[in-house]
Amino acid sequence: MNNNLQQRPKLLIANRGEIACRIIATAQRLNIPTVALFSDADRDARHVQLADEALRIGPAPSAQSYLQIEAIIAAAKQTSATMIHPGYGFLSENAAFATACVNAGLIFVGPSAAAITLMSDKATAKQTATTHNIPVIEGYKGQDQTDQTLWTEAQRIGTPLLLKATAGGGGKGMRLITDISEPNKTSFMEALASVRREAKSSFADDTLMLERYIEQPRHVEVQIIADQQGAVIHLWDRDCSIQRRHQKVVEEAPAPNLSDALRQRLQSDATLLAKSIGYSNAGTVEFLVDSDEKHYFLEMNTRLQVEHPVTEAITGVDLVELQLNVARGLPLPKQETIPINGHAIEVRLNAENPKQQFQPAIGKIDHLKWPDTIRVDTGIIQNSTITIHYDPNLAKLIAWGKTRIEAQQGLWQALQKTELIGVKHNLYFLQEVISHPAFLDCKLNTHFLTEHALPQDSATDQDEPTHSHTEAAVLAAVTLYQILSKEQTRPHHNNKRHNNEHQDNNSTDTYSPWNSHPGWRLNQISEQHFYYDLETTSCQLLIQSKIQSNNTLALSSHDYHMIIGETSYEISGALSNHQVRFILDSQQVQWAVVRVGERYCVLTGTAEHWVTPTRFSGPDLSQQKNSQKISPMPGTVIKIMAQPGELLEPNTPIMVLEAMKMEHTLTAPGRGKVTELLCQEGDLVDEGSTLFLFDSE
Repeated sequence: MNNNLQQRPKLLIANRGEIACRIIATAQRLNIPTVALFSDADRDARHVQLADEALRIGPAPSAQSYLQIEAIIAAAKQTSATMIHPGYGFLSENAAFATACVNAGLIFVGPSAAAITLMSDKATAKQTATTHNIPVIEGYKGQDQTDQTLWTEAQRIGTPLLLKATAGGGGKGMRLITDISEPNKTSFMEALASVRREAKSSFADDTLMLERYIEQPRHVEVQIIADQQGAVIHLWDRDCSIQRRHQKVVEEAPAPNLSDALRQRLQSDATLLAKSIGYSNAGTVEFLVDSDEKHYFLEMNTRLQVEHPVTEAITGVDLVELQLNVARGLPLPKQETIPINGHAIEVRLNAENPKQQFQPAIGKIDHLKWPDTIRVDTGIIQNSTITIHYDPNLAKLIAWGKTRIEAQQGLWQALQKTELIGVKHNLYFLQEVISHPAFLDCKLNTHFLTEHALPQDSATDQDEPTHSHTEAAVLAAVTLYQILSKEQTRPHHNNKRHNNEHQDNNSTDTYSPWNSHPGWRLNQISEQHFYYDLETTSCQLLIQSKIQSNNTLALSSHDYHMIIGETSYEISGALSNHQVRFILDSQQVQWAVVRVGERYCVLTGTAEHWVTPTRFSGPDLSQQKNSQKISPMPGTVIKIMAQPGELLEPNTPIMVLEAMKMEHTLTAPGRGKVTELLCQEGDLVDEGSTLFLFDSE
């Protein structure tokens, strides 16, 4: 027996981010010391802060750090670790890594190298399933990989047809073929070449397979775990049908709308497959289910799945704890002791732009607040930097309810309470998905997003929403005025200071009414104008206030007069702890507002609106006629469209700033002229830099 089984365990986690934090949580609950690994990009990451020890593993690129088998084994020896958990991704399904761990006298928290090898090749896995009478989709998985053979087999199978890399995963190395007529043979050959190149690049293996494409299938999987004594149990099933580019977006357990007979067949086939290959530890057996409830084996993932929390939510079982127990030789609980209770739904919050084909995004997390009503598994904290080197997943949000609709409602409310600023993300897209009528009606299949046109095609994105919701603009004005008043306006209780105000004003408060001279009288109403940009729209707010006899500034009952274009609005609002309560047309809402540099982000729960203050003045504008435009973030000036002295109308573009791979247009705050340009095209500018001066008419 491995000597490490007799020692107090010490766990090294050969991973990063959310899954590393998740594993550390269980280990700490079990009083097992943990060792984290980090690349240069992850030096200050959350998993590094949570672990008992942390060790640098290499430079930022994963090929030079988290994929370095020898360096990981050396780190385990250096820290006297006895066990290695691979998490998911990276080396979690690498047979060579599992072998290296065993050869080094370490416990690998996962299946044997032989099981990994057998199931990692899709063709071999399907042949194994067929041997045990587990249904598979018709196709070709032969060793003859010549173009002509694949063309001949494609014609035999028929269309629609899926061309796949046998070592593929995550949607890579895959093409849908809809026409295999003789005139289209050239296109088929081009697809072959393309998939081979992609498979070789991604998996170092360009072996291909063909299989019949099931239209509108559901993706249903069974969570299994097996011990070293030969017992295999299932922990029910999950539906993972909602996917983009063959990558999962929403997962839930148990899979809704399955007949009891089908559910039992899936569970039986999953446990049979695991037993047939002598499997040990956690794994997931995935199936496609057609509209007639016929199921087909798809593949087996020989690791912990990303979506494992929904299974934990309905069973009350900690899967990581079971993995650690099994790896140390402990037996599993009996199948009949695994309960099923209620329903759970999980969404993957990613750094990506749904409006641009889910392009991954990078940037710094400027503001972060998670809901406290549901489970959140995450590897990020405020000020974390999202880089190009790793998976764009930011967090998983998991809601449980007694029923599916209760879980959905809890998740919807939690997503609305999530506050995330600083990087493009899919938060609002996820809200659209789980509130869609088809989702609520359980009409699930792997084409859900394309069938229902999600995300909606739009010329704008979450940084540039349409302006149909005037309430957001009004709220922004109220919020900003109150923020500026709280941060910069100072009540004056000393008459001596007040009497000297006009003679010796040392205040740097450019927004304070004490720094403008509108000719007010005590206890008389004074009018001030607050100007700001809401994305690309210039707005103004009229504030009525008065200086009372005790020399304090009083707003007129939090009432404001808002002007957008030719339309006026009467509103009321109040700010407290970065939450603003706002009343318009007798309807009250509560939204969050966060300051980021010189800009403010208003979070409505279903969108975010960026606001930039430009001027704050009384009726006498001579004191602040020449306003300045501040860079809202670090970036590059890529285009200047206006020159000094040129008369501009409100909202006329003046220059374009590129930041975080996105373009931001700075516009004229009103009718007037640029008096001075303080930058030129190509300049790198810091957040808060003055870019130009503007003279309003």
